[in-house]
Amino acid sequence: MSKIIWRICEVTFADSAFSGEGASIVGGRWNSKGKRMVYTAEHLSLAILEVFVHLNVPTVRRDFFIAIKAEIPNDLEIEYLRIDRLPSDWYLSSSRSSLQALGDEWIDSARTPILATPSAIVPQEFNYLINPLHPHFDRLIIDLPQPFNFDSRMWK
Repeated sequence: MSKIIWRICEVTFADSAFSGEGASIVGGRWNSKGKRMVYTAEHLSLAILEVFVHLNVPTVRRDFFIAIKAEIPNDLEIEYLRIDRLPSDWYLSSSRSSLQALGDEWIDSARTPILATPSAIVPQEFNYLINPLHPHFDRLIIDLPQPFNFDSRMWK
């Protein structure tokens, strides 16, 4: 059976949600500026947490975010990056540059279209990083965006 992954982003970026453009502009935990990467999570709930920890506002307009489900076909190779291969402080923001070096090397190598990394929020679960420039990227099955709203109780 294929693997389902999720991405949450602002509705204004719906058309470019899987382009890696945003991560290229600002950089991320696993990529430097200038490197395209798409951040997704193995569960919708993890995708919610991954976005929530970066929000600075107690309320968000109800039409601000979307959730996009994508499917990874069984025969599309995924490279798994296990915790024991990471620096001991990998989950801290201070380790960003060493993680970016790992992610940049993976992007540049084009070994696989997808890299599974442990979540710093829930290390027992995986985020799936996608190389949108990989030759097999087009094999992902990306659904239409659907409205998503954060529950206001999350800010209590």
